[in-house]
Amino acid sequence: MSAQARVTARELVDDLAAIRRKRRMSQAVVARKIGISQSGVSSFESHRAEPLLSTLLRYAHAVGADITFEVRQ
Repeated sequence: MSAQARVTARELVDDLAAIRRKRRMSQAVVARKIGISQSGVSSFESHRAEPLLSTLLRYAHAVGADITFEVRQ
C-alpha cells in the first residue's frame, strides 16, 4: 500500500457532494448534466445507493472535479 490514504467510495461521494455544494450547484443541475434523476443523485449522496464508477466519473466532470486512479503491483 502506498503512503497515500485509501479513499472509500463513501468518502469519494462525500467529497464530490461537498464540491457540488461549494459551487452552489443543485442536485437537479448535476442530475441533468450526468443523465440521471435528481432522486438518483440524492440516493447516492445519502448513501442509500452505490453509484457505478462511470456515474461517479460523470458526476466529477459535471462539478468540475477530476478523479484519478493508480494501480500498483
